[in-house]
Amino acid sequence: MWGALNESARSVWNVLSDTEELSPKDISSLTRVPLSTVQKALKRLLDVGLVERPRHGRYLRGTDQDLGLLAEQLGVDIRAKNQDALYERTQTGFGWYQLRKLSGQLNMPNLVMDWVPVDSYRFRHWRDGEVVTIDELRDHCSRMTTRKAAT
Repeated sequence: MWGALNESARSVWNVLSDTEELSPKDISSLTRVPLSTVQKALKRLLDVGLVERPRHGRYLRGTDQDLGLLAEQLGVDIRAKNQDALYERTQTGFGWYQLRKLSGQLNMPNLVMDWVPVDSYRFRHWRDGEVVTIDELRDHCSRMTTRKAAT
């Protein structure tokens, strides 16, 4: 979660108490963080619910915030989501490579137009939605080329 907030915000939050109200000046002297930085950190912490302001110029550590939910709201898991998206793009990209390679091997250029990769190993027919593995697709196409050659 703290990756979404900076080190100053963490320092400010660490010195705050659940019961003792502190001013930005108090926090600045305790953390040795410049007053303007403390004020910005307090605003950010207020925005996400980690800090409460019971009265003007006084701050307490927030107590009602679910830290797991907060981490999700701050997008801390964004790195994992990006990695998943990259993996998915890589798998689909490899699927396109497999499809083009098979298309060239079997001399079937329309194969690339009729099938769309689901991932690196499975393909969906764009018209009827049928999903097959690369091996099933290879067998299917081989049978089709054999039939064409026989006629």
